[in-house]
Order: sequence, then C-alpha cells, then structure tokens
Amino acid sequence: VLESGMVSYMDDSQLNSASFDINGGVIDQNQMSALSVFSERSNSDLMSRRMSILANVDFIGDRFERELVLIVDTREIRNQGDRKYLFDNICKSGVNAEQRNLGVGDFLWILKLKCYDGQTDELKIDKEYVLEFIIERKAADDLAASIFDGRYEEQKSRLLASKLKNVFYLVEGKPSAGCRVHESRLQSALVKTMISSGFKTIETVDVRSTVKFIVNMHKKIQRHVDTLLNDDIVQNCSEYKPFNQSMLRSSHISVKKMCAQLLKCVRGCGNEQIRFITKNFQTPI
Repeated sequence: VLESGMVSYMDDSQLNSASFDINGGVIDQNQMSALSVFSERSNSDLMSRRMSILANVDFIGDRFERELVLIVDTREIRNQGDRKYLFDNICKSGVNAEQRNLGVGDFLWILKLKCYDGQTDELKIDKEYVLEFIIERKAADDLAASIFDGRYEEQKSRLLASKLKNVFYLVEGKPSAGCRVHESRLQSALVKTMISSGFKTIETVDVRSTVKFIVNMHKKIQRHVDTLLNDDIVQNCSEYKPFNQSMLRSSHISVKKMCAQLLKCVRGCGNEQIRFITKNFQTPI
C-alpha cells in the first residue's frame, strides 16, 4: 500500500484492512498513540481559561459524558448528489457526523465533553474540543486546477496555520483525459506537500473508497480517544468555537496575497518578480 511514503490508490480490500501511517500512509493501532491528539497552541489567556474550568471540576467524583463527532464541512461539495452520498454513507456506516461551516479543512474531529456534579447532577462543563485530526479532500482534477490558480498553496498555508498535528491531504480519483496537469506533476506536488508541509498524503480511487477511509479513521480515533483522561482533554485541547472562528477569519485573503497568487500563474514570474510587483503595486488596478 505504501509507495514513497504515500498511500497509493487503494482498493476495497486494502481500505477495509488499512490503518493510517504517521508518515502519510497507513496507521495501525499501535502507531496511533504516536499521533499527537493535543495541541501546543497554548497561551496565557487560554491556560487561564482552562484553569478556571478545572477549578470547579472533581475529575474523580463528577460524572462525565463524552461524544466523538466528525464535522463535515457544509461546502464539501462537488455537486448536490456527491455531498448527499458522502455524508449519508458516512452516517450509515455508524460514524457520528454533523455538517457545519468549517474555517479550514473538509473533515475535522471534535470531542463533546459534558461534566455533571457528582452530588447535585448540575451541569458544570458543556464544551466541544478540537482533536488533532483534519482532512483536506481534493478531486484529482480540482487539485490540478488549484495548482494553476494558486489555491493549492493558499489552502496549504491555512492548514499549516491551524497548527493541527495530523493533517491528511486526500486526493480522490485520477486526472481526467482533459486535465491540464500531467499525473506525474500531481504526484510531485503531493510528495512536496508531504515533505515540506509534513502532511499525510492519501490517494483513494473514488468517493466510495474515501468514505471507507474516513470511517476506518474515525473508528481508530475513537479507540484512541477512549484511552484519554478527561483532565488531559480539558487542559490540552482547544475549544472548537474560538478555533473555528479564528480559522474563518483567516480565510479572508487580502488583495495583495490574491494578486501574488494570480501572478504565480504567469509564465516566467518567479518569487523575486512577484515580491517586486506586490511591493510597488499594492493592487492589480
């Protein structure tokens, strides 16, 4: 299944038995513990808020409820039928999934955590925490188009800005006959993504294979999350709402950056030329 550190095209039998490799291929359950579930984005304000939550919690005497949820971006759509098939079949496979507007990525795992007082049953905590797993999904033709128009680099930079530890870049299908980018160039782009960005690159045959991969991944994340302590989650995981809001704000690209991305599509226009143009001409008008 592994080829040059990536998962090559996987058939049904391979997907059913596959786990996910931390280096971009498949990872078995023993390796799962090596994947970082917790973020290192902590700052003083965040730690202060977490400590205020912890001050009111008795991790031994209180009652906790935990629920792993896969968030599917509402914009994760090739066409209406594609989105319905994808989401419906993920849910039919037993995955607890919801559709929301994600600020980054197409699939993100969160953990809903509720804490009730052990004596009064009063609700103390009702939070959603971001786990360190995210998937960006691309059809092969869409990947080719994004390389041409600059979206590819912009999307990678936003995934890096999320600071999530386990970013999976999933490419679905093969390029069509009319694709402007040769398949070898797409492979080169994925290798570069894996090496320079540290993403785990995955390739699946079609949407059915993508569903199976996501379902398999969800089950392994669930087993791994079951081993985590509640206080570890509260102390080390970022809350979903502020995280997603910050990612939504970062999705608004400036005119200068958009101009730079467009210039990348011009033959002979390298980084030095782009820096000179954007420095001296703040807008393309």
